[in-house]
Amino acid sequence: MNTEAQIKEWAEAGWTRADVAQALGLTLTKLYYYQKMIGYKWPKGRSIGQRQYQRDRKPRGNPERAAAMQAASVAARPHYTVNGIHGTLHYLATEIGAVAYANVRRRISLGMSVEDALLTPAQPGSKRWGEKR
Repeated sequence: MNTEAQIKEWAEAGWTRADVAQALGLTLTKLYYYQKMIGYKWPKGRSIGQRQYQRDRKPRGNPERAAAMQAASVAARPHYTVNGIHGTLHYLATEIGAVAYANVRRRISLGMSVEDALLTPAQPGSKRWGEKR
């Protein structure tokens, strides 16, 4: 059997280009030019090697562990209750919507209470007055 017939047969059987090149003792570049020379187009679709890789590949990480770590992270953050809404500062800032979360954090660091920091609207004349992020 000649090389051209072998390439076509193996490609139709689902071999990857790398497998065909290795079986013929060619580099991928040489196989590419040989393929162009004989006017052969590789069949579309995934080859056997790629399908085998997809089937054998295992998902990374542990989804249950990741979910548990996320829940523990949220539980470790301080929770507050303001106007009957309970949650983290970020949650409260998005739910109440008077000011952005960054402004709430800044206000608390300057000494305001959590409730005042969340409920006091932006002051007129400030750069971001009237803007809601």
